[in-house]
Amino acid sequence: MVRSVLLTALVLLILLNAQSLTIVIYESDRDTEDWQWHSNDSRTQIVIGFDSEQWVNTLESFDYDFRKYHHFDDSEFIPILVYLGERPDAGYEVEISSIVKQDERTVITIARRSPSKGVSYGFGPTHPYDYLLLKRSQLINEEIIVQDQYGNELVRYHQVFTGEEQQYEYVVVFQHP
Repeated sequence: MVRSVLLTALVLLILLNAQSLTIVIYESDRDTEDWQWHSNDSRTQIVIGFDSEQWVNTLESFDYDFRKYHHFDDSEFIPILVYLGERPDAGYEVEISSIVKQDERTVITIARRSPSKGVSYGFGPTHPYDYLLLKRSQLINEEIIVQDQYGNELVRYHQVFTGEEQQYEYVVVFQHP
C-alpha cells in the first residue's frame, strides 16, 4: 500500500515537471552576478526589432549614433538593443545576460551596473549599450518579457509573432563585444 502511494506520488511529480519546458536560447559569457544597479532613473531603453522600419526609427531617436545596426533582414533576424542613455562616466555597464524560453514565454534578462553613490570613474560621458542579433525563430513565443537582474519586469510584449512557428535552438549571429 505504502509502495503504491509513493509510486503514484512519484508519477504525479514527474508529470507536473514534464509540463514545463525551459530552453536556454542565449547565455552571456560575462559574469554579471556581482553587478549592482544603484541608479533610480528610468533612462534604460530596450528595443527589439520586430520590423526594420520601427527599429530604425527608434534608433534614430536616441542621442547616440547606432547607424551601424540599422540594417537587418526582418524576415530572418531580430536585433535586441539595450541602451542606458548618456551617463556621466565609465562606471555604467549593461549586458544582455540570458534569453530563456519558458513554455509560452521568452524571458530576456539584462544586467545593469552603476557606480556606488559618490563614486566617479571620470573619463567623461559614456553611452553604455549591449546588442544581439538573433535568428527570428529563436524569439517566437506568445509573450516576451524583459527583466533586470533582480527579476523586475521592465517591458512585456504580447503576441507579436502571430502565425509564426516556435523553434528551440542556440544561435547568436552577432554579439557586441
